[in-house]
Amino acid sequence: MPGIAFGLAHAGYLNQGFLVWLGIMLPTALLGMVWGVAYLLGRRSLVPTIVAHFLNDDGAALDIFVMVTSR
Repeated sequence: MPGIAFGLAHAGYLNQGFLVWLGIMLPTALLGMVWGVAYLLGRRSLVPTIVAHFLNDDGAALDIFVMVTSR
């Protein structure tokens, strides 16, 4: 359930079309579920999920930077 809520929290992309939103929401919901399991396996510590979220965002930022600067 929290993973689905995490995916729905990214509903701001709905203005770009339903299929785009679905393509963002489903993987994000899956990530939320995986991070929920990491939370449980990490003895209910938020540190593993915070680190995973940072690494995910950092990787996405690096991809965007490379796309923008490689023109």
